[in-house]
Amino acid sequence: MRRTTRCPDCGRDLLWTVTEAGKRLAVDPEPNPEGNAAVYRDGTGTGRSRRPSAELPLAGRERLHMPHVATCPAQRPAPELPPDVVDLAAHRRRTPNPGRSGQTASSVPVLGRCLLCGHARHVSAHRSRRDGLLRMLCTPCYSTATVTEETGHAADWHQPRPGPADGDQCDGLFPPQDGS
Repeated sequence: MRRTTRCPDCGRDLLWTVTEAGKRLAVDPEPNPEGNAAVYRDGTGTGRSRRPSAELPLAGRERLHMPHVATCPAQRPAPELPPDVVDLAAHRRRTPNPGRSGQTASSVPVLGRCLLCGHARHVSAHRSRRDGLLRMLCTPCYSTATVTEETGHAADWHQPRPGPADGDQCDGLFPPQDGS
């Protein structure tokens, strides 16, 4: 017996399948000769789907189904942009962030003010081993904080910070290293 669920947007029945790439795909539960998803049940009863091709046509046990995203009445087309606006969605490059699934990472850190030295620079999130808090730090402070904590010392996050006019040095923010 096929188990179906309901679409949260339109309320129609859905049949969930797993594609060849291991992704979940919702298809309409009734076969459709105009569909582009070949659906079948594997030996464990899992619904599987693939896109038939000239090299690998529809097999006897497979039935064509329509992906639900193509028939859902709740799906709305993207709004039309004004004539002087360029749609860059097709040109954006999504780079997966290995730390968090589903999120993207920018190739250039965010421009902001370093929490420690106060300089306006590109900053990155640094998670302290001591208290587990995230702090936005510039590259020199990030590197120094990482080395300081890896050598067993603790960074003083609460000491007075030199202002941006105090030069480009991030010295004095951390305890001196052994042997220096």
